Amino acid sequence: MLSYYKADVKVHSDYSVQSHSNLTDIMKVAVAISNEPWTKYFECIAHHVLLVNATGAFAMGIPLLREALVTETLASIKSASYVSMKGNHQAM
Repeated sequence: MLSYYKADVKVHSDYSVQSHSNLTDIMKVAVAISNEPWTKYFECIAHHVLLVNATGAFAMGIPLLREALVTETLASIKSASYVSMKGNHQAM
C-alpha cells in the first residue's frame, strides 16, 4: 500500500507533501465512470469470472459494490462465481 500512496503525492525537500490529484479531476472521473454501460461490457465476457466483493464500508459508510449491484453484475455475466469477504476493497 505504501507505493500506492507514494504515487499520489509529491514529496518536497522539507518532507512536506502535495497531492497529485485534486477534487475536480476525481469528480470528473467518478462521473465518467458512472456513465459507462458496465452491464453491456460484462455481457461480452467470454470466460468464467470470479467476482470477489469486499462488503465493508469504503466511502460514505457504504461498500464500494453494494449488494444490489452485485446481483445486477452477476446477472449480466454469462458464467460467474461470487465470493464475499469482510473488509473493504483495499483490504483485499
